[in-house]
Amino acid sequence: MVNSLDNPVPPGSLSRSAIGDARMEGGLIGPRRRGPEWEERFEVSQPSLSVCIVTQNMAHFLPFLLKSVTPIADEIVVVDSYSADETPQLLRDNPKVRLFQRTFGGHFGEQKNYAIDRAQGDWVLVMDSDEVLGDRAIETIPRLIRKGRHTHYKLARYWILNGPPWTHVRSEAHYPDFQLRLFRNAPSFRYSSHKVVHTHFPREGRGPGKKLRNCHIFHFDFILKDRQARQEKYQRYMDLEPGSSVTSRMYLYEDFPFKERRCRESLTAEGMNSESLKEKALSLPRDPRGRGRAAKA
Repeated sequence: MVNSLDNPVPPGSLSRSAIGDARMEGGLIGPRRRGPEWEERFEVSQPSLSVCIVTQNMAHFLPFLLKSVTPIADEIVVVDSYSADETPQLLRDNPKVRLFQRTFGGHFGEQKNYAIDRAQGDWVLVMDSDEVLGDRAIETIPRLIRKGRHTHYKLARYWILNGPPWTHVRSEAHYPDFQLRLFRNAPSFRYSSHKVVHTHFPREGRGPGKKLRNCHIFHFDFILKDRQARQEKYQRYMDLEPGSSVTSRMYLYEDFPFKERRCRESLTAEGMNSESLKEKALSLPRDPRGRGRAAKA
């Protein structure tokens, strides 16, 4: 479904379809359970979840990302920077996707904020278009947002090298690489304008959060881009944000002392393997603007 409305929507305005007519005003369901005192017990309904993605020309990988998040998402808000491949049609074929097209102006935070502003769920999960969720993360996230004990969560991230079985880069820079990606849909969670590439939320107003050491994002940039493409990406990031050398250099993992380690969290992704992903990525034409293969917003 394509939604071309350009106006932000009120946070939490999306009703979870699984609740349907049983959801009562105020977000409570009150089933009567018989007990010694015939107490009426109220349970908080499952909060709704919006997954937000910004992308460009990632049709070769998006099916894996969409398959990863669709089971737990009530909606998937995607901002596409006018992709020239099959990305728009692929997104339109997913009934949970709300697609917006917007020119990428060079500021990653602004593009992501544009997506978050259009999220209707009670909670938001931000994913990059070269990532998927691990099996434990998929199982755990609905339970975490139902408990509501925290305002945000940081997920550990694997920088994937090969697989399956999936292996990742183990270095001081690359692991656990906690990412604040899951948070309540509140105005305080908007990316700061100070960082153009490696965006962060302001610390003020975040509220209590928690690091999830056993729930992972699987990041496939090292498989989808060869060394030359990653070198070009590093240079592009340096041009956009000259002070980002420490973080941007993570894409050149070969320059770090590292070990290849097997991922402790499982990833069930039918049809996904490192060799086929590399073949698909290498078959793509190189971007004449120097963005390498498989460029994304």
